[in-house]
Amino acid sequence: MLSIKSITIAFMLLILSASAYALNLTPQLTPTLTNDQWAILKKGEIIKRLEAMKGTEVKKGIAMGIVDAVVQDVWAVIHENNDFVHFMPSTLESILIDPSAVEEAKALKFDRATGDPKELIQFLKMHRAEKMTGTTGYFFSLLDVPWPATNRWYILKLVDLVTKDQWYQHFTLVMGNLKTTEGSWELIPLENDKTLTIYTVFSDPGGLIPDWVINIGTLQTLPEVIQGVRKRVKEEFWKK
Repeated sequence: MLSIKSITIAFMLLILSASAYALNLTPQLTPTLTNDQWAILKKGEIIKRLEAMKGTEVKKGIAMGIVDAVVQDVWAVIHENNDFVHFMPSTLESILIDPSAVEEAKALKFDRATGDPKELIQFLKMHRAEKMTGTTGYFFSLLDVPWPATNRWYILKLVDLVTKDQWYQHFTLVMGNLKTTEGSWELIPLENDKTLTIYTVFSDPGGLIPDWVINIGTLQTLPEVIQGVRKRVKEEFWKK
């Protein structure tokens, strides 16, 4: 008999996916944080929380952490989509897609419920983009999800918004084998060449998974995303 722990592990990875649920995720130039919360962040800890969503018991997850790097370096890491397989949790494939190939990808005939969309992956690898051009991009990822669930995959639409004081990316689902998901990255430059990094995601894998299990998975998984960014920034940009 499956334990609650095994079910949680199987589905908490789905929360890292990304779709359109009318989240209305808008950037916040000045996050509302207490002095105690800032103190926690400055110690290098990660703040994670869940927020209720209207019309569903599945909750939105938010993770905040300070990355010891200038905002331009953190922004560069968030855009290393082809390399997410090397530093984002449980990622089996990560492909930034040439925008001209997205409509053809959506029209491909294959089993969209499968956890191993081989035909789609083969097609997308032939249409890989090296980097986003402009402020809009498309990204494919395949996540390793433990049995009894099948792996989860998705194509996201990425939209950037950059100002002098804020670096923001919103992502929504184009297609995938989950019900819905949407989220954002928000970077705010701090003093001493540090960056407040905020990751927000709402994801519903669908199926018969209890909402409370999904919420536990969200809360457990969120810090791994911030930790992945920190690790990559350290590897790429820290000077010894």
